[in-house]
Amino acid sequence: MKEPTFHHRSTLKQKNKPFKSRFATKSSQRDKAKGRTQRASVKGKVPRKHSRLDRRNAVRTEQRKKREQLAMATRIFSGRHRAPKIVAVVPLCADSDTRALVRALFAAGDAPYAAGALLDVPRFKQTLRFVEVGRHALDILDAAKAADYVVVALSAHTEVDAFGEHCLRAMQNQGHAGVFPVVQGLDHVAAKRRMDVRRSLQSFVAHFCPDAEKVHAVDAPVEGLAVLRMLTAQAPRAVRWRDTRPYMLADHVDFAPSADNADRGLLAITGYLRGANLSANRLVHVPSFGDFQIEQITAEPLAMEPARGSAIDADDSAGVVLDRPDPAQQDSLVAANEPDAMQNEQTWPEDHEMAGWDAQMAQMDADEQRVVRVPRGTSAYQAAWIAEGSDASDDDSSMDSGSSADGYSDDEDPDADEYEDLRVAPASAAA
Repeated sequence: MKEPTFHHRSTLKQKNKPFKSRFATKSSQRDKAKGRTQRASVKGKVPRKHSRLDRRNAVRTEQRKKREQLAMATRIFSGRHRAPKIVAVVPLCADSDTRALVRALFAAGDAPYAAGALLDVPRFKQTLRFVEVGRHALDILDAAKAADYVVVALSAHTEVDAFGEHCLRAMQNQGHAGVFPVVQGLDHVAAKRRMDVRRSLQSFVAHFCPDAEKVHAVDAPVEGLAVLRMLTAQAPRAVRWRDTRPYMLADHVDFAPSADNADRGLLAITGYLRGANLSANRLVHVPSFGDFQIEQITAEPLAMEPARGSAIDADDSAGVVLDRPDPAQQDSLVAANEPDAMQNEQTWPEDHEMAGWDAQMAQMDADEQRVVRVPRGTSAYQAAWIAEGSDASDDDSSMDSGSSADGYSDDEDPDADEYEDLRVAPASAAA
């Protein structure tokens, strides 16, 4: 016979917790991982090992994209009808000569110097326009605003003064496409000190413009040609606030006064339109003169090179109207709201309306006043608090206003010297 098996009671059976938080908290899991991270699996993508041909094609595709982006940024400066690059020449030192610097660059490009003329460099297939400015802060900022490059003229003998530092900081805050430092008078410095002068100027300019890698010189034609190569080979850096707006540096300005008023007329500005597209419905701002409306936009192509072979000459499109304003959508010259008094809320009466009310209010105040008989010396404020129908002189007797208790009239009243009549307003008005 098999003996029965012994079993403990279920109430005495130990039950372990299926989950313990001290092993599943974030801190415990981070300590357990010891810095190891587990990447989430990406579903739907099969890992593939790229071959050498695939990697080479990827590199070529990236290079082609960069070439296309560079061509889009510089195509305005290439071709027969290319636009010139605008170069502002800014003097930072008191003895800086911007005209001598521009003359040296014209000489390096084998072209005669002329103030405001274009420098066409056939060797690099580029055209430059130099804008010479004096030591005036607003002129410098206006020139740097429209310039593709800013050439700062430094001196090998004189340090940059406070005005030059102020101009650099102002251009840095305004934004510029690029700065090229050029030193003048370096050939008059001893050969042993020239490198020290260059290093000192480079350290100074790098504090404001870290992108300026080298301080150039234009004392020799070879050095001037190197500056021209730098200006023509590089692409201007994009300035975000400027690229979103249309702007133009005027090449020619003609003013035709009207027959009625010589101060008003038609202003024709010719130049290369840069930045965003310009609509004839918008206003244009001429510095130091104000905002004006556009009558029309016409094409004025200027060819830098003659046409070759069967190329179409774009000069035939000269004078073609590109855009005219729409009177229904054209911006108005009224920039401020003209207040209309008739459109305001009539919350306060006019002067002619108040004139009749003053007399009416005075009559109403006179009607509300009453005559009180009080002892002499009583003020009007005290008399106003005396109840209506009771006077200070009739506390012990009641009498009519025309007679007294003893049969005396007002004229024969023996107490007439002690009392007087006052005209007072109601107590609420007196308070």
